[in-house]
Amino acid sequence: MDEGKIKVIVHYGQKYDNRFWDGKQVVVGDGDGEIFSKFSGLDTIAGALAYPIIQERTNLPYFGQQGALITHLSDAFSAMVVQWREKQPAASASWLIGSDTLSPKIKGGALRSMKAPGSAYNNTVLGKDPQPGHMKDYVKTNID
Repeated sequence: MDEGKIKVIVHYGQKYDNRFWDGKQVVVGDGDGEIFSKFSGLDTIAGALAYPIIQERTNLPYFGQQGALITHLSDAFSAMVVQWREKQPAASASWLIGSDTLSPKIKGGALRSMKAPGSAYNNTVLGKDPQPGHMKDYVKTNID
């Protein structure tokens, strides 16, 4: 990564349901309109832009607990960007990540909740949010 430059690809694919950092660029899909409506909200993009900075500075691999730590730091950055824009103190912020990512057809508040982990969504399409709120609930898995 050139210092100070991050490549971003937008409108990736056809109805692509994600945004990600692949080690060289941020890639942003538009969502399928059924489950996901967009991946270009302020918090989602702020988090995506945090990934290359975090990985460059920490040299952590995006795998296992290290990957979870990178995602957590990215989510914290996302929440702080929204708080800054809204001029919110931390106590009154939502701490929701991807609050405008789910389609209106899907019942749920966001992709993740940092204030109440595991409560971002609970519906028949996606199921219940599996995000653990404590290390005692950590599940070792090869699934992202």
